Amino acid sequence: MSTHTTTKDEGGGLEALFSPVEIGGVRAKNRIIMAPMQTNLAGYTEGEINERLIRYYTERAKGGVGTIVVGASAVDWETCKSPVNQKNISYDRHLPGWAALNDEMQSYDVRTFVQIHHAGRQMAPYFLDANQESDVPDREPISASDVTEEFMGNKPRPMKTEEVEAMIERFGDAALRVKRAGFDGVMLHGAHGYLIEQFMSPYTNRRDDEYGGSFENRLRFPREIIRNVRAKVGEDYPVAMRISVEEYVDEGYHLEEGVEICAALEAEGIDWFDITAGIYETMPTIFYPYAQDEAYRIHHAAAVREAVDVPVSGVGKIRSPEVAEDILQNGQADMVALARSLLADPAWPKKARDGRIDEIRTCISCNYCTQRLFEDKPAACTVNPVMGREIRYGDDLGFVDEPLDVVVVGGGPAGMEAAWRSAARGNDVTLFEENNELGGHLLVSSIPPEKDSLLHLLEWQKSKLTESEGIDIRLGNRVEVDDVVAMDPDVVAVATGSSPSLPQIGGCEAGVAAAGVLTGSVDITPGADVVVLGGGELGCETALHLIENGHDVVLLATEDDIATDAEPIYMTHLHEKLKGQQNLPIESVEDHVTIYTGVTPERIDDGIVHFETADRNASVTFDALVSASGYEPNDELAGELADEGIPRVVIGDARSPGYLADAVKQGYDFARNIEDW
Repeated sequence: MSTHTTTKDEGGGLEALFSPVEIGGVRAKNRIIMAPMQTNLAGYTEGEINERLIRYYTERAKGGVGTIVVGASAVDWETCKSPVNQKNISYDRHLPGWAALNDEMQSYDVRTFVQIHHAGRQMAPYFLDANQESDVPDREPISASDVTEEFMGNKPRPMKTEEVEAMIERFGDAALRVKRAGFDGVMLHGAHGYLIEQFMSPYTNRRDDEYGGSFENRLRFPREIIRNVRAKVGEDYPVAMRISVEEYVDEGYHLEEGVEICAALEAEGIDWFDITAGIYETMPTIFYPYAQDEAYRIHHAAAVREAVDVPVSGVGKIRSPEVAEDILQNGQADMVALARSLLADPAWPKKARDGRIDEIRTCISCNYCTQRLFEDKPAACTVNPVMGREIRYGDDLGFVDEPLDVVVVGGGPAGMEAAWRSAARGNDVTLFEENNELGGHLLVSSIPPEKDSLLHLLEWQKSKLTESEGIDIRLGNRVEVDDVVAMDPDVVAVATGSSPSLPQIGGCEAGVAAAGVLTGSVDITPGADVVVLGGGELGCETALHLIENGHDVVLLATEDDIATDAEPIYMTHLHEKLKGQQNLPIESVEDHVTIYTGVTPERIDDGIVHFETADRNASVTFDALVSASGYEPNDELAGELADEGIPRVVIGDARSPGYLADAVKQGYDFARNIEDW
């Protein structure tokens, strides 16, 4: 039974959160952890620490976090990379960069750890021999056994015993580099299906030597790593471990055994457990998209905390300081680890400490940050357009030399961002929105099941507009080109959004647009059978909305699968919901939906959709027809302004319907570059 205690300071309402904590002899000023995250911000050549990465971490250190764990850093650069620009702790020649990073973070009274890592079978596909565009030699992933990784399709090679022994040494050597660079401690990455977990799990470890088979043999690899690390860094240096205690695959280990693993590794000398769940094949359990309540995984940390006597941190959609405080007060964890919340707002801890909770820019759990990594791009954040660009820009863009008269047409996410950012720079701004409320497509996108978190962004932007001086907001006001010309502005942001597009099918006019169905402006008879044309993200969400409201749905997708335009983790989640591929602990609705893929619609007549698939002609009847074929930009005003010689910049969906992150970033960039338009 655990004997943990939580020390409280006086006052503030968040006493536990801002009380100090000791980790292996190192004292942190509060119990907020910056969880280890991949960013793709390291050097392009060899994963070296660069100024861009230093500035990214320094902004979070300035924001008041107690402990920062620098995320997954490669212990063996030649066999380990995930993602492409992973941080590299494999070579002594990189120590100056690591030391510079540590010095900057520690200058803000932050305790610093480095997470050392090997991807194993989850190596980035870019580096494998299947990708002929790679400019590096062919490689194959290595693992405990040859179990194919289904998320990326990697087929690993089992490590030879001598390779296992050599890898143990590399972990120890990397830990020593962490200590030599001045960091306060080291964290082993034993989570999310990476190499250490691949040895611990019966799902991925099918070996018949001393490193496989029994529980004790499966733990031999992490145990020997811990012993090697201890031999090189000393008994008094903090050694932590991040571990998935639930894999969510039948053949893997589950919470009871995960807790048993933690207890066994505590005996080897682990000073702190950072508790998480999931592997790549159950990716939505690692980064849940939209769905799930705050702190949905905290029961995992609570279970481990009952079994060990060292500090335990919990992670998993912890957005608000109040929830974080409750976790600590309830004894579910000793510390809270924030990941995406600190991408969204680096000053989350400081704002909480100072009683400015309502000023926190809240993460919306859209997973755009993760999607960028899988696209081999630097991480970015939908709600924080500065994230990853800290070395060049900031939330405070400074005042313009001469105030400009700025007109923003459109009160969606791009227009709102452009308006408040422009006003914050000292410009006079007039914001026009033709509807009677701000929000644009955010109002529609937040309606499907589980997506109301998008409203956090809307409320944030509205609050910034309210507190900004110099903004004249005109709702219910559709603007024509003559209206803008009469105002003689210095520059116009055209953020007029987009409109539903209709598929080019005879008889399609019998249908209604998905947006109207979602908002309720279009009535569908209760219990009606509905055909949804379009199997992308919008079509899938519309189908779920209709099913939730008592309809059976036929979903017609022109692609070979559904939701192919969605962020990959959210796509997997939609597949789980609609197709019943139950790897995840969620409820399926497959009994209420029929899905056709690879569809070529031919015509619509008399309540029947006629279409072709790869192997047959078919038809379905409907009581109601819904078009979910996407959106087209409303860019007419931009062309009319160009004809009048008015400086204008097209942003958001009016430029190109796409990601919410693009809209926010373009609004920010409009204001940042406003003197150059």
